[in-house]
Amino acid sequence: MSQDNQRSHVRIHYPPARRPTLQLDGREYPVLDLSAEGLLFLLPPDAAPPTLGGRLEGTLRLRSCPPVAVRARIVWVEDDRVGLHLWPDAIPYSVLLSEERSLAANRGA
Repeated sequence: MSQDNQRSHVRIHYPPARRPTLQLDGREYPVLDLSAEGLLFLLPPDAAPPTLGGRLEGTLRLRSCPPVAVRARIVWVEDDRVGLHLWPDAIPYSVLLSEERSLAANRGA
């Protein structure tokens, strides 16, 4: 059996118009999906891919909550997508719940 794509946390997938942003070194990157311990963001065409295994610190700007400081390790890079493992701090459950509710309310509107 394949071990690919096994996750221990529910992941929130964002539609393009509702994507939060990740601020790193003065630039903003759209976040494609988010879980308690990870996120996936999109690089613009002019950005150099980050180093696999590297660590970074930034700010996650969400629509439903105040900004969240994040520290992470780069766990994969493929084309214009970068996967992060948030460590040592996870995204609080209350933040994830607020994001899910915000997305659900917007779908119903």
